[in-house]
Amino acid sequence: MSQPVVIEWNATDVDLATVERNMAALWKQLADAQDRVCPVRTHIFNLVVYAGKHEEAQRIEHALSQLEDRQPSRTIILHGDRTPDRMSIDAAASVVCSPVSADRAPRGCERLSICAWGRAADHLDSVVIPLLIPEIRTYLWWPGQPPFGYRSFHRLLAFADQLVVDSAQFESPGDGLSDIARLSSGAQGVNDFHWARLATWREIISQFFDGAHNVAYARNVQSLSLHFGAGGGELHRRSATAGLLLLLGWAGHAFHWEPETTLEGLLESNLELTAIQGNRLIPIHIRFDDHGEKAAGRLMLVEIDASAPGLSNARFTVQRTEDMQNARISEALKNQPTHERVVPLALRSDVEVLIDELETTGHDAIYESSVAQASRFAGRVIWTPA
Repeated sequence: MSQPVVIEWNATDVDLATVERNMAALWKQLADAQDRVCPVRTHIFNLVVYAGKHEEAQRIEHALSQLEDRQPSRTIILHGDRTPDRMSIDAAASVVCSPVSADRAPRGCERLSICAWGRAADHLDSVVIPLLIPEIRTYLWWPGQPPFGYRSFHRLLAFADQLVVDSAQFESPGDGLSDIARLSSGAQGVNDFHWARLATWREIISQFFDGAHNVAYARNVQSLSLHFGAGGGELHRRSATAGLLLLLGWAGHAFHWEPETTLEGLLESNLELTAIQGNRLIPIHIRFDDHGEKAAGRLMLVEIDASAPGLSNARFTVQRTEDMQNARISEALKNQPTHERVVPLALRSDVEVLIDELETTGHDAIYESSVAQASRFAGRVIWTPA
């Protein structure tokens, strides 16, 4: 199988006109390198990625290299450092052409890495805007927790159509989700890796309450249990906390719950919370169980006890199997046989999740409502002075 053709250029202390001129020169070199077919210059979107550290930029570049044939774009990876006295811009650019195949012409896409030093790091928006391809959508991917309220972040956000985040990486999931909830009232939509990872769990839980017979259980949940894998470090606790809040927020949206007690920090150990549905209190049991290192911080079990007038008591359970690949689902009604089945959890790598998120634009009403509820379960409120 033929390999992609890659043409590269890099330089230090350059201006943006030089960057654009050399990008054009790379395309000419790429065309000259093709024997028979001229590559198609294809851009579906602009993707701007902020890398806080040089090592993070390298990791992101490796991940993005797997997207180029699937989603050709102009990708700009940004890194800024205000500490040097000098003000300058270093740039590296590459044009990648996919191999020729029988059913399509070769497609080319491009990637830029920009390092802004000194005062230039305070004006990353001025660096990026001239490099964007006009009239196509722009995604801003911010690994880690976006610094809402900071000028540097909001200047970059202003030109984006969509913000891409991973709430599992938020240092303070409650604060991060509260900020996302406020952002949702604006122009930009938000795509969240962690919300996408939990999609199969939400779909399975929803199926328990499908149909006229079971819908009454949704209004009469008696308790909810959520179990996570024990072990790991702070990164795993962040992931577990964000996952818990997103699920509680979604449950609040779906079942019309409000928080009665809240989780204001990171989830550190077993915990009891309470939600309100109408005039009823619903206990929420959160547990950590040891399933080995690979399960640390990951959702392992959801169990819902429900009862409804005229219906048998019910227990709905979704439990991740030990191989982490599947979910064992059971529906147990009092005095009736238990129905069980196993379904795949559709696990995806972060790159596969990113591919899907970069095909999604606009506002997700369910996500936004769930995040608003999640921030309340984290004890956050939007307040104004009296």
